[in-house]
Amino acid sequence: KENSKLKKMISAYSRAEYDAAEAHARELLKIFPDLVVCWKVLGSTLKKSGKLDQALEANENAISLSPGDFETHYNAGNTLRELKRPDRALQEYSLAISLNPKYPEAHYNKGVTFEDLSRPIDAKISYLSAICLEPNHVSARLNLANIYCGNNDHYEAEAEYRKIIKIVPNHVIAYARLADT
Repeated sequence: KENSKLKKMISAYSRAEYDAAEAHARELLKIFPDLVVCWKVLGSTLKKSGKLDQALEANENAISLSPGDFETHYNAGNTLRELKRPDRALQEYSLAISLNPKYPEAHYNKGVTFEDLSRPIDAKISYLSAICLEPNHVSARLNLANIYCGNNDHYEAEAEYRKIIKIVPNHVIAYARLADT
């Protein structure tokens, strides 16, 4: 019976039926309060619903149950960033990266958080890490190009915009920024 409920929760989440996924997660957590996947789903659905404080609480429960799970730290970082708590978000992204250094989104989001803190050099390093792991990471390339532009390094910015256009031939923003460099 519980296996069926777990499948229903995961199925609802994968179909973007977040209210149903949240309800299934809460129901399962009443029976199995240590089931990490339920805390992850609950945190994710609450975040998508804009209930960020509750989402963070669910993220923290997942971390306490499975501190070696990179995804729990990554999810907490995303929630903390939305809560405008960038220093804590950076800590969680760093933990996620230490547990799984090959996950490009953690590097990318760490870069975005560094930019939130007006730390473009650190952001650049994070974007380059994401690009090393995933060369076609368009968002990382775009943010990197924008940093190059901000530093008046137009040659590097132009090169990144051209790489973006090669990956996504109709990328309007890359074309527009390329015209401005």
